[in-house]
Amino acid sequence: MAKLSDISKMTGVSPSTVSRVINQDPTLSISHDKREKILEVAANLAYLSPRQRRQNQPEQQRIIARANYQRGHQSPIQLCVVYHHSAEQELDDPYFTYIRLGLEHKCQMHDITLKRVFKKDLSKHERELSQSNGVICVGNFTDAEIDYILSLNAQLVCVDYSPNALNVDTVLCDRTKAAEFVVNTMLKNGTQRPAFIGNQDERLQVFRALTQQQGLYDAARCIVSERFCIDSGFDGMNKMLRNCTAPDILFAATDIVAMGAIKAIHQHGIRIPEDIQVISINDIPSAEHLHPSLSTLRLYPHDMGETAVSLLLERFEGRCVSKSVIVGFQFIWRDSFLKNKSNKSK
Repeated sequence: MAKLSDISKMTGVSPSTVSRVINQDPTLSISHDKREKILEVAANLAYLSPRQRRQNQPEQQRIIARANYQRGHQSPIQLCVVYHHSAEQELDDPYFTYIRLGLEHKCQMHDITLKRVFKKDLSKHERELSQSNGVICVGNFTDAEIDYILSLNAQLVCVDYSPNALNVDTVLCDRTKAAEFVVNTMLKNGTQRPAFIGNQDERLQVFRALTQQQGLYDAARCIVSERFCIDSGFDGMNKMLRNCTAPDILFAATDIVAMGAIKAIHQHGIRIPEDIQVISINDIPSAEHLHPSLSTLRLYPHDMGETAVSLLLERFEGRCVSKSVIVGFQFIWRDSFLKNKSNKSK
């Protein structure tokens, strides 16, 4: 990389003068010919000022990254992404849509080709999996499925799942910690009839454990469904309202589930948040446009997708030790949940 001192030697002027010419200092007094000579030498040496280097940094990084990651490869880099869910199931949960968009965005930045594969079709894509530069698995997989993928390609990153296999990179959201935050927020807000609608995962386990500790758990107000969808929230809330005293705070495992639950609550003529408060996890774009707007724990699935690609790129540069990245969350207060409601009502 050319330096100011190189231009200085070739033009016979001081480095500070060279700098002032290149940065177009209007107060500098210098002849037209000398100015043109400095600019000509700088152009021939492909010199970039610090400001120009900062402006060009994204493009420079892309070019350097592409050169590094394509060592030994004549064709463009290709990654396989294996999804545990189908394209239709993705429509039920935008969380996975945003992971996919994050993957695609990061790959576009680095001119990487993506091959999309679904878990149910693994055996049909052995060739693509083995010939790809790396594989990213999104969602839940069995140990046998992970071992099978590793037998085809050792460069593996798992998103939203932590396998037992060694030397696999992971990108995770700590759902246990997220659920603990939500349930503790409910408890601090004075809930006496907490409720939950979701499936069999960490969120259910945390809800059950923490409410049992406080003597507040009621199985009739804990609805376990198989899928995260609007219908499961709607049906679960209707079942709960038919079979027991209405809850004072509902923890819906995802915003999609919350949407169905809110619809059922409205149909029963129950007010939100005056009679039932609703709190959820994800913060999908429509959450703030519900009536009332949904209080929810914002996750960062787009960042998770981008991070997965970054981990593979680090592997291509020589990192050998496995790495796990935990992506954080942020609580978004909206109208469906009243902060410190119990204190205000006293």
